[in-house]
This record gives sequence, C-alpha cells and structure tokens, in this order.
Amino acid sequence: MLDKRKVSVIMAAGRRRYLPIITKYILDCKDFIDEWQLWINTTVQEDIDYMLDFANQHKDFVRVVRCPTDHWGPVGSMGAIRAFYTKETIDPGTIYLRVDDDIVHVDKDAFRTLAQFRAMNRKYFLISANMMNSGLCSHLHHRLGCHQETTPPMDAPIWESSGGLLHWSSNMATVIHDSYLKDAIAGRLDKWKQFERWELYENPRFGIACCSFFGCDMLELLGKWEDEDDEIFMTGIWPNRVGKINCIAGKALVAHYAYGPQRENGFETRDDKVEINGAEIYSKHILNRYRKLAGVEAV
Repeated sequence: MLDKRKVSVIMAAGRRRYLPIITKYILDCKDFIDEWQLWINTTVQEDIDYMLDFANQHKDFVRVVRCPTDHWGPVGSMGAIRAFYTKETIDPGTIYLRVDDDIVHVDKDAFRTLAQFRAMNRKYFLISANMMNSGLCSHLHHRLGCHQETTPPMDAPIWESSGGLLHWSSNMATVIHDSYLKDAIAGRLDKWKQFERWELYENPRFGIACCSFFGCDMLELLGKWEDEDDEIFMTGIWPNRVGKINCIAGKALVAHYAYGPQRENGFETRDDKVEINGAEIYSKHILNRYRKLAGVEAV
C-alpha cells in the first residue's frame, strides 16, 4: 500500500532471459507493491513454465493472467496486450505500474517515486518513468550530456518514440547503455535525473515500457480500443479525446534494455564493437553487465 492506496505491477511477459533481473527489483519493493500480475503473452513453453513455477513460489504476491481472447491479436503479439486490460485485472482504486520484462535496472526508489508521483498528480493520464534507451527520454538525456562521446560522434536521438535511428540502432543502444552502466556503478545517476517533470502537451507517442496510471482512468477506455496497439492509443489518441496530457517523472529513473528492431539488428549478439573514448565496447555483453549489477544469474 502507498498512502492507503493499493499498488499493482502489471507485466506482459515473459522472456525468461530478462525476467530474473526485473524480478529482483520488484521483489525489493514488496513493502509497498501489493500485487504483481504476470500477463502471459508468449507461446514459448519454456518461458511459460518458468513463470508458472515462479508464481507458484510467490502465491501471496504473484498472479498469473492468461490472455482471455485473441480478438486484438494472437498471444505473443503486441496487439494482444490490449486483451489483458479487463475488469478482472484493473481495479478502480489501484495505482498501476505497467512494467515491461526488459526493464534491466531500477534506480533506488524509482518505483516508489513513480507511484507517489502518480498519486500526487491527478491531472495526467499516463506518467512515464524517466526511461533510459527510450526515444523521448534519450533525447533529453543527450541534451543533458549523459551520453558519452564516440568516434564518430553519435547524433542526438530525435524527439519521438519510434521511427528514428535509436529505434533501430544497436550502436546507439550500446553507447547509451555503456554510459548508464558506468554512471550506475560509480554512483553518478543524478545527472540523468536533472528534471522533476516533463509535461507532454501535444501528447506525442512515447514508449510505455515503464509507466503508471490510475485504475479508474483505465476502466474508462475498456472496449474503446481503436485499430492501434495499446501504446499509440494510450499515449496519444485517448488523452486527446478526454482532454488530458501525459508526463515524464524525472526522478523515477529506469533502464529499458532494447526495442525489437535494436535486437533484430544484433544488439544482443553482435561481435563487432563500438569505440568509446578509446575503449572497445561490445553490445552482446550489455545484458550480462546488468545481471551483474542486479546480482542475478542467467537462466
């Protein structure tokens, strides 16, 4: 509970190669997070078995939810996520943290900060965490001088969620993650949190890999999805319709591992390197560096 209000994590999952990392950070927050809903949005049986076994070990905290319909897309697709938002999963009096399974670092108190910011700011529809390797936030981070210099220099990520170079670039992701990891280890993450809030007046699309909403607000849009994925609808179409704006909570800092196109372009597997201040940095090592930071092992 947070200020007498229930807090629930919802997660469309799950890729077991990422899950042990985010599991560590969520379990560390059980003092105020009341429930963790694992929405099974995969057809990979090994991943499903992993989640079911984990849920069985944490019956008092973890709730497994199966996709109730394929109306919005087959299980495992982005579109299918819309089907999980129902009156059975969303309670009007609860604060929800929507967290993707590839959030690979959560700064100290970031989830609590996000939930508190949500509770104190009723006027926004969605509150986004300050999310590293995410279009809008990475644009701000670059302007704030958080990203290291490279050879050749890295262009600033453009101010949008998708369609820009960052969405596709393994090299840019490598630079951003290496910069963040070095600062996390050295205790220098304050420079990534130089703003309290960033209001999104024109309701641009942004990544919702870590965001928060009130259950009562989400219940108002159930059954009103249009032919878009939940991200496009929740960040742009619906807030415009109801006359609200969204906001980034600058002090709630988390690290998002990768967009699909970044992975498809070899972010987890490439053997080539990026040169950063004379050092050779390999993208395929990034995930293990986050595992080490979290103190967990691969599964």
